[in-house]
Amino acid sequence: MGAPDDGGVPGARGRRGRRLRRLHRLVRARSPPHPPLTPARARACSPLPTPHSPLRRECIIPARVHGIRCTLAGLVHFRGRGGQNRSVPKIIDRDARRREIVQTYLALVARESMEAATTRRLAQELGMATGGLWHYFANFDEVIAQAFALVVERTTARIQEHVGESTGLVALTRMLEQIHPLDKTTQDEALVVVNFWGRVTAQRHHTVREAFAERLWQEEYRAHLDQAVGDGELRPETPTEALADALLVIALGQQVTFVLHAPLAQAQAQWRTVQTLLEPWMTPQGRERAGFTQRLG
Repeated sequence: MGAPDDGGVPGARGRRGRRLRRLHRLVRARSPPHPPLTPARARACSPLPTPHSPLRRECIIPARVHGIRCTLAGLVHFRGRGGQNRSVPKIIDRDARRREIVQTYLALVARESMEAATTRRLAQELGMATGGLWHYFANFDEVIAQAFALVVERTTARIQEHVGESTGLVALTRMLEQIHPLDKTTQDEALVVVNFWGRVTAQRHHTVREAFAERLWQEEYRAHLDQAVGDGELRPETPTEALADALLVIALGQQVTFVLHAPLAQAQAQWRTVQTLLEPWMTPQGRERAGFTQRLG
């Protein structure tokens, strides 16, 4: 009959106790000499847990490896200054943090200007070191690219809300109001969009997002123009596809003229350009519904 199992109590007799003692001697023999235990190191090393400590499971046999007190069972009880348990690191939602950085960048552009929204100013606004930004973005170009994507997302949401159930030229003009730089919101967005385009030539992979935005708005333009033809607001032979392309070019050009502070960026000048493009194709009903007279008055 073999020796009784002692339940792992150090110093007791039994098969398990003998195995643990051999393992303890092996760990001590293979562990390199550790430096003297200084007061700072003593604070970092914790005493063995007791039944009254938060870690109620007893350690089996203590051992020192590189000056840190641990156990053969792999239980290490870290304690901070004053004997307090160290707090668990905060879990950060990376996507939410990236979106917060982009939203803060857009807010800076709107409040201070494009030139003032530097990496240092952005980090200061977020309450972090400048290097902390690069934990979430590869470089500042990526921040601007994400800002462009957020502008497109916001613009699309506003278009859907503003257009609603309207159709034809009414829907088209309401859509133009959310893209052309006609108010504070769209003017601030124009600054971000044009700045993004200035970096596209060096970062060709960003053109995928730009092409998506252009295709999305061009398709919406054409759908409203086709509805206007069906409702009798435009003549049946109206080249809706060509007009949709031209409207897209005008929208992009108006954003550039606003950034350059050109006279053509004035609201009346913007609407006059759109009216001139559509005038040869509009019927009397279309002229009334488009409302260009009120916008130019």
